[in-house]
Amino acid sequence: MKKRIFINDWLDVKPYNNHSKTDTYYLSIANKIYKIFNSRIANNFFGNSLNKKDYVLISCLLVSYFEDIISETNFFISFKNKHNELYKKKLPFFEVSIDYIDDEINAEDVQFLVWYFISTLTSNKFFNPHHLSIKLLSFEVMSVFEDEYEYAPQNTQLQNFYKIDAQEKNFYLIREYIDKVLFTNYLFYTDCFLDLNKEETNILENKDNKGYLVEMLRDYHDNAVFSTYTRLLSMKGKEWAGEILGRNHPLYNDILSVSNKVIGFFLYKGQDSENIFLEHIATNMKFNLTKKSYSAIKDFKNIDDIVYIGMALWKNEWWFSGISVVNEYDQEMIQKEKKSIESKLALNFLSSKEDKKLNEEILSNQFTAFKKITNGKLIVLMKTSEVKQFIDKFLEHYNNLDLTEEINDATSINYEEISSDYNPNDVEEASLVFFDSKKGITSVDGINDLFLVKENSSYNENDYKSLFLSLLMNKTISDELVKYYIENYSNVLNFYGEYLEEVITPDLDFLLRFYKVEEYHNVAQIVFKD
Repeated sequence: MKKRIFINDWLDVKPYNNHSKTDTYYLSIANKIYKIFNSRIANNFFGNSLNKKDYVLISCLLVSYFEDIISETNFFISFKNKHNELYKKKLPFFEVSIDYIDDEINAEDVQFLVWYFISTLTSNKFFNPHHLSIKLLSFEVMSVFEDEYEYAPQNTQLQNFYKIDAQEKNFYLIREYIDKVLFTNYLFYTDCFLDLNKEETNILENKDNKGYLVEMLRDYHDNAVFSTYTRLLSMKGKEWAGEILGRNHPLYNDILSVSNKVIGFFLYKGQDSENIFLEHIATNMKFNLTKKSYSAIKDFKNIDDIVYIGMALWKNEWWFSGISVVNEYDQEMIQKEKKSIESKLALNFLSSKEDKKLNEEILSNQFTAFKKITNGKLIVLMKTSEVKQFIDKFLEHYNNLDLTEEINDATSINYEEISSDYNPNDVEEASLVFFDSKKGITSVDGINDLFLVKENSSYNENDYKSLFLSLLMNKTISDELVKYYIENYSNVLNFYGEYLEEVITPDLDFLLRFYKVEEYHNVAQIVFKD
């Protein structure tokens, strides 16, 4: 059992390897915080959810918040600014006191961060941020910080690490800055860095990757820089990088303009003095890859060679990013790629405004059709084995319905007939079909009892509470379904109490971003045939 935190523990959460002049000072504070968490209050409250190693990490991260405020590196302040922009209040869960000062340490900040760090470390358990144990621990942490506040030194090495030339024109240094913000700072350490580190370790340990480790690690890491959303506000690295720099910084708009990464198979179509011409096989879209970003020009030998490559659009130029592999023309492979729905969808973010508008119209019409064939219901309960049959019938009706007709029995699917042997007590075979206004028709297994509570007056509160938290916290379940449930069912449930009134309802969107992460941003994607 660890009795103290050592310098290597502290450096684990720093973006540099060599000691800064202030590290010993902040390490001493981290050990004071560790004593607070290595206590009966913490052990009784967290139980088996956290271990001593987690307490070491949380202690270092809380002191890193203190260091962030002292050193003016702007991570937590940027979060508060963005939260205030979204929700017109400084923090989730808490109304700040009259003593609250924006650019200084605050008790409310500490209490929120305790909740945030433990929640990202224990993703399968919901903690009430207002719980007395969290309040007590946060109060003691804040007392240590207040005692040290007037004497704490700025960490200039940390400040310099997160600086970037205001006139930077090199895409790779812009990408590097986004990488630093997303994966090397304390605020996102338990949020997304630990996941990245776990996956990269798996790549290193996989014997099948021998001989390709460098390329696979580079490709995975590069993809993560572009695609990762933080659980905190469900934002991407470029968005956080912009917030850290501030809206008056010359690079603010340039950083936000970095596109999603395009990665896939292309045909080589030639080159000139400035660009390499590529054609995306699945969609026939044309790309001009700037030669400023690609030095291995000799890789391209013959027209229609097949290139697997990643790139991103920045300042109206496509820049190579990740890895590239060039192979000879292969007709069979090309035909396979042209039929790939996944490859077509990968470029949907580049769709024209007309295509996006058509996508929205199709989704809206499907929404209308769904309500018609279910007599206005947005959810349908059925056996899992019959979900496909229902969706097939829905699509059949959608393709043949006159959407201007009013809902009537003639246009409705009798879904009770489809699921005539559905047993609501058979949870393992129970599914729910829901029409999400943003994503389209979707199904969820194992939570039907939540939607039968009005018919079940003898429900077990603990069971329903567990099901509801699964609905809220499962990252694959639609955020729209959570909102629909709270709007239509929460008034008949008594077990919510503190969760619903104090935490969930006032900060529902924040929690949906936190638990749904990528799902929060997902929209229906429709492939238009050539």
